[in-house]
Amino acid sequence: MTTATVTASQLAADARVTHRAYAAFLHCDPSELIDRLDEMCDYAAPRSSEQPWGVALQRLTRALRAVSPGSARPTASRRTEHQAATTAALNAIVAFEEADSVTVTLPHDEHGRYVPAPGTEYPFHVSDIGRAAVQLLGSHWHAESSSFGVGAHLTRTGSVRGFVLGVDDEGDLFLEDEDDSNRRSHFLYCTAADGLLPLAHLVADRIREIRELRAAA
Repeated sequence: MTTATVTASQLAADARVTHRAYAAFLHCDPSELIDRLDEMCDYAAPRSSEQPWGVALQRLTRALRAVSPGSARPTASRRTEHQAATTAALNAIVAFEEADSVTVTLPHDEHGRYVPAPGTEYPFHVSDIGRAAVQLLGSHWHAESSSFGVGAHLTRTGSVRGFVLGVDDEGDLFLEDEDDSNRRSHFLYCTAADGLLPLAHLVADRIREIRELRAAA
């Protein structure tokens, strides 16, 4: 097997299998684990100018020294040597996996600019939040997406005016009552990382509150 024909995830998976066998037996032959670590080093070395891969390569090199026969201090017990080598190898595998994860999830072009594939940077649009919110409000509610999904118009059956969901100039999610333009609710500090359903619940709850205020007026 050569690093030119396998992915980083395959290398890491093979290393984990070998590591489990090595960790389970005190007198296990380390040669197979050394081969797996060497393959991972060959993969990481050309990428080491990138910080995550540089860290991975450092830990892999350290693990190779720990696992290689005769590399430990003569005064250390075999059990202590084995435990230290097992830990170093696992840390190296984890660092390798983390470097691969960052590379996969944060794509960059040849100039180092972050360039995610279209549709991958954000898992959902503002319009998706609106559609999820009307699902929570009930079957009499509907949502229409604005251009490019940057907002949504939420209305109840039989009503022309409803609520506008969007993002303001500060980047905050807002809900505006079309019956009272001064009644705009801002969901400060909310981001896509909060998740679609929690954001939809915030929107639906605010609509219920506004409707209760209307009814009480």
